[in-house]
Amino acid sequence: MQTFTWILLGIDGVVIVTVLFFVLFCRYHLYSFLALQQFIDDADILVVEGWLEERNFRAVIAEFEQGSYQYLVTVGGPLRVGSCVSDHKTIAELAATTLVTMGFDAEKLIALPSPFTPQNRTATTAITFRDWLLANELHIQGVNIFSNHVHARRTHFFYRRYLSPDIRVGVMTSEPGDFDPNAWWTNSYGAKVVIPEFIAYCHARYTTLVADNKT
Repeated sequence: MQTFTWILLGIDGVVIVTVLFFVLFCRYHLYSFLALQQFIDDADILVVEGWLEERNFRAVIAEFEQGSYQYLVTVGGPLRVGSCVSDHKTIAELAATTLVTMGFDAEKLIALPSPFTPQNRTATTAITFRDWLLANELHIQGVNIFSNHVHARRTHFFYRRYLSPDIRVGVMTSEPGDFDPNAWWTNSYGAKVVIPEFIAYCHARYTTLVADNKT
C-alpha cells in the first residue's frame, strides 16, 4: 500500500511539473515560437498573405525593394465579409490593389486567389501557389512569405510541406498593433489570437501526421 502511495505521488509530481513547464513555456516563449522569423536572403519571390493588417503593407513594399525578388505574389481566398459591396471578391485581389494604391509597381505584382474551403485555408493557398509555379514553369530557388505574426509558423509548415524540396522557404512576420507580444496574456485580444493559433498549429501537425501514416 505504501509503495502504491509513492507511485501516485510520483505521478502527481510529474503532472505538476509538466503543467508548470507548459505554463512557463506559454508565458515566455509561445508568442516567439508561433511568430517564426526565418527568412532567406536571396529569395526569388515574396509571397504575402492578403489578410495582413493594412498598416503592414508598407513593410511588405520595403522588404521587396531591399531584396532581390522577381515578383510579389498576394494569396488568399474569397472575402468572407464585404464581397457584395466590393469590386474585389478575394483577399488576394484586395491586397494587390492595396499595394498598388500605396505605390507598388503593378508589373511586378501577381494576385493569386485560392478557392473557397471551410478549413485548411493556409494549406490551400500553399497548394495554389505550388500549382501556379508548375503551370508557369517557374524554377525558383527560394521564397519568403510575409505572414501575420503568430500565424507564421503554421504558414511556414504548410509551404515547406507542399513546395518542392528544392525550394527553400523562409518566413517573416508583421508586428501586432493591438497587443504587446511580450505580454500577450495580459490583453484579451492577444489571448484570443495566440491561444487559438497554437491549437490550430497543433491540429495542423496532427492531421498531416495522420494523413501521412495512411499513405
